[in-house]
Amino acid sequence: MNLNLRFVLRYLRSPEKSSFSSYTSKLAIIGLSIGVTALMLTSSIIRGFENTLSDKLSGFDGMVRVQHMLGHSITSNISVLDSMLGQFPLSIEYKPYIRKGAMIRVGNKAEGILVEGIDHLPTGPEYDMQKSEISSGKIILGRSLGTVLGVEIGDRVIISGLETMMQPGAGQRISSVEIEGFFHSGMLEYDKTMAFVSLSQARTIFNMESQITGYIINSDEPLKDVMDYFIENLSYPYYTESWQDRHRILFDWISIQRWPALIIFGMIALVGIVNILATLAMIVIEKSGQVGMLMAQGMHRRTIRKIFLLQSSAIGIIGGIIGTCVAGLFIFLQSRYHIIAVPEDIYFMDHIPVQADPGMFLLILSGTFLVCLLASLWPTKAVMDILPADVLRYE
Repeated sequence: MNLNLRFVLRYLRSPEKSSFSSYTSKLAIIGLSIGVTALMLTSSIIRGFENTLSDKLSGFDGMVRVQHMLGHSITSNISVLDSMLGQFPLSIEYKPYIRKGAMIRVGNKAEGILVEGIDHLPTGPEYDMQKSEISSGKIILGRSLGTVLGVEIGDRVIISGLETMMQPGAGQRISSVEIEGFFHSGMLEYDKTMAFVSLSQARTIFNMESQITGYIINSDEPLKDVMDYFIENLSYPYYTESWQDRHRILFDWISIQRWPALIIFGMIALVGIVNILATLAMIVIEKSGQVGMLMAQGMHRRTIRKIFLLQSSAIGIIGGIIGTCVAGLFIFLQSRYHIIAVPEDIYFMDHIPVQADPGMFLLILSGTFLVCLLASLWPTKAVMDILPADVLRYE
């Protein structure tokens, strides 16, 4: 085994039970591992929130929606839109939709909701949808809305459009539909206010014979490429709105929280790094006699300094590995078992989502290792000033 490494392992294990540096070495490793764990968990939770919200919101809203600038209904066979969508240079999927406010009633209970008429429902395990299509005369409700209304699959509810209710002489349309199923997205904003019907059923409810609210565009292409095409080719009175535009305030808030959180937990890591500095200083003081004897036997000062630098590196590596393992274990348990729950009405989901960020983990570990080396420069510089004669005189 390399001589320098043997010295490092000996100092880290500190066989001298009364050695104060042995305790500070352990405290430095513990403090550093706590800081690394905190930083990794913070970045994983923020990334988990962003990606979970992105998947859910883009699934419900679609990548892009094309609609009338003033919120008016549009005719579904408009040649300009059909021609542009049909000649789109990228691979896209587009489908017409109707989304309007309505009142849902069952018995003496009534709730205001958003009804979306569409032929293909959002898919994916995060929505807990039992079906991908909805039959005419049927409706799918959010599970929370179903709980509020006290209804089950097979019950019938009354749907009436808000616009026809508020327009005198418009002729109110009332539709009785059967509950075909429920969905659960984990976002109370949707689960308590959204309902899906078929496009033909929505036309009946809102008295829209050949009109639609707009088109939902989905694509595997980058969102920027899709938006750039529409911005260049779509003109008044139509405009496009991406799911990011619809929820920009929410994601701006998440971005604002990212760096303050990382800075706060970075201070915890800084405590561990200060402990490393104190540990090395204590080792230099405690081992000054041994250092003096090594110098007297001909060992070069730079070699001795390298031993202390290696010890600092060892503390950083061990602390980083422990911190990474603890963070990885928490991420696995939280992802699998949802140990920590949060209120849906505040966080748009029922548990804290976590997703490992390998790039950020590598940055944290690299930064920790680098700072550990920098923190060791001052204590190890003291080694260069040790005079063997002065040290051995007091041994």
